[in-house]
Amino acid sequence: MAHRSGRRRGRVWGGSSGTASNSLIGSFERIETAVEDIHSDVFSEDFSQALGDNLGNAVYSFIQATAGTRLAADAEEIRKKVYDLDTLAATGPPIEKLRAAVQDLEATLAAVKKKL
Repeated sequence: MAHRSGRRRGRVWGGSSGTASNSLIGSFERIETAVEDIHSDVFSEDFSQALGDNLGNAVYSFIQATAGTRLAADAEEIRKKVYDLDTLAATGPPIEKLRAAVQDLEATLAAVKKKL
């Protein structure tokens, strides 16, 4: 995925809303931003099957930040869905399948966000 610069939804890409990027909230915001980028790419007309590489680091930070908390299981669920999405994308599936997987990940993030 090409590097982007500018503002998006009140945040500066590559940063967060004033929260440390490796904190629980900061890492979750990084996951959301990466998934928003993936959604935009997957639902575009010229999708190239490349998902980008920002998501993995954000998920790792979120797992570290939630270790031993009530959100640890949620972090593991996000990790699994990201892994499944990455694995699916690597197989070059029909775009409808990939879009459904992205939407499933987005639904999981929305549920976890309510717990933050």
